Amino acid sequence: MNTDRNHRDITDRGARNRFLIADDARLTGSIHVEGDDNRIELAAGAVVGPDDPLRPGPVLEIHGSRNQVSIGTRALANMQVKLDGDDCRLHIDADCNLTFNANLRAAGAIHVGQGTTMVKASLQVHETGSISIGKDCMISTLVYLSVSDIHPIYDRDTGERLNPAASVQIGDHVWLGLRSMIMKGADIGSGAVVAAAAVVSGKVPPNTIVAGTPARVVRENVEWRRDFDRS
Repeated sequence: MNTDRNHRDITDRGARNRFLIADDARLTGSIHVEGDDNRIELAAGAVVGPDDPLRPGPVLEIHGSRNQVSIGTRALANMQVKLDGDDCRLHIDADCNLTFNANLRAAGAIHVGQGTTMVKASLQVHETGSISIGKDCMISTLVYLSVSDIHPIYDRDTGERLNPAASVQIGDHVWLGLRSMIMKGADIGSGAVVAAAAVVSGKVPPNTIVAGTPARVVRENVEWRRDFDRS
């Protein structure tokens, strides 16, 4: 395990930051940290690089303290991730194959379960909350997930916040189709399929297909597979 803070691809401008990089892990982009007591771990066989090789900038940029980032065993993470806050968490389980960008700007968390794949996704935690994605999920191109509307809306008379943040929960073996949007408070049951361009903000029952804006159930009792072999 390499714990050298002077790794050529790591810029450390803080105190007590820990970089735990397995000997056979590969970092093909740069990491930039400004803050204290952060922890970054790349497990055995992990490969971390940019989500777009033509776009400049670090694959991981932290401005804050007590943040934790961990990339699991044999995970491939093509990413551009920014943590602009304290006490943020990003955890990617083993055997994932992900291309994504993410922003964490509040004390929140993103967790991606084992074996999940992403073609191209955007994960946004601009307010306190979490995005939790289960095992063996399949996330298509230009999928957007967020715990908030990014900007607040208030009632002019009462000053009441009308659009508070809410965490996103996605079960195991969920398929999120092309350009689908998973909005604050979404709770998608295991085995569900979200159709292309659907907008989900509520509860999706397990093993259903949802489509439309807002998404509604169009088929129940379904089972999807990554290939055409039903044996």
